[in-house]
Amino acid sequence: MQIEKPVIPVTIIPEENPKNRIGFTGRMVMPSLEDFYVIENTAHRNLEDVESFLQGRAAGLHWLSSHHFKKQKKKKKDLVMGIQLTLDSLGNFSGEILYSSEKNEEFQQLVLDHINTFWKYTKNKEGYLKFWVPFVWKSKI
Repeated sequence: MQIEKPVIPVTIIPEENPKNRIGFTGRMVMPSLEDFYVIENTAHRNLEDVESFLQGRAAGLHWLSSHHFKKQKKKKKDLVMGIQLTLDSLGNFSGEILYSSEKNEEFQQLVLDHINTFWKYTKNKEGYLKFWVPFVWKSKI
């Protein structure tokens, strides 16, 4: 005696385009391409790829801010930071804070150290990309 296994219809759902997929951003409102102010792009880098790279860095910036927002007991305010980023031909980022709504120099230095240490991009033959970009941390997730 054989037992017949029931046939279960399988519906294949097409996967969405990975470029449209947004990962964990937490407190971060990540900048879009329209938010970039390109000062100089002698490396002729593709700005859409750089935008995608920055979108992927949201989680790291989110976790950096957790200690900052824990210290604020009352009236938690959104934090806005304008950073001038320079991406050299070796793929290293360096940053300079041009504006910050929070005068906490410890947090500002933490953000800059994080960018300088952990943000690595693909190498290029020559040139660099210098641009200004605003980062926003929401006080509530």
